[in-house]
Amino acid sequence: MILELQSPVVLAIAAILIAMNRRRYSARLARCWNLEPATVRVVASDPGRHRSSRPMVVDGLSGAPDAIFLIRRTGGIIIGEATSRHSRGSIISYEHHQVMLHLGMALRLSRRPAECQDMPVSRSTGSETQSSPCGRRWRPAARPPWE
Repeated sequence: MILELQSPVVLAIAAILIAMNRRRYSARLARCWNLEPATVRVVASDPGRHRSSRPMVVDGLSGAPDAIFLIRRTGGIIIGEATSRHSRGSIISYEHHQVMLHLGMALRLSRRPAECQDMPVSRSTGSETQSSPCGRRWRPAARPPWE
């Protein structure tokens, strides 16, 4: 009887500790790029030799940027990529192409039609404005498909 009551309690405590650790890690990662942790959510990250690395995989391509953030209010994407120590103060072409690849992968994962990528999004409804030349309305998913 005691063993039956202890196992759900232990599992609940473990789940709470894991959730708190993940939230703390996400906030620390957002602050590395001077972002407010309450306004962004970590989608994928590869902070080096950390065991919680989460790469993206799209159509056979895999990439692990230092961080990908989803802006909670607008659904925008922020790619965080640290420059190497050898080229501090400037971006070398390899890193530029790497960031472009990660942006393309993130846009592909968001499943938004290509012709609608630059359309403004209304903050109140989360859908495109009525004057959109795109012709169809797009609503962001409650959970992004890369989770």
